[in-house]
Amino acid sequence: MEVMGISRIFGIILFFGGLALLAGGIYASRSLNDSVRTFLGIGLTKDTLWYFIGGAAAVFASLFLLMSGRN
Repeated sequence: MEVMGISRIFGIILFFGGLALLAGGIYASRSLNDSVRTFLGIGLTKDTLWYFIGGAAAVFASLFLLMSGRN
């Protein structure tokens, strides 16, 4: 039986955390405040953008951790 390394476990946790942040960003972008700002051409709020940026960074970092693990 093979034991998972700490980097692989951390990568899996980071991956699902990043997906949760991306889902939170999608949910926040559908709020009334963001809908009005997008309609007026102002764009998304800073909080919503940070959800997307943080989620994408976490997913990419986790994929790097999962792919760079020893076989």
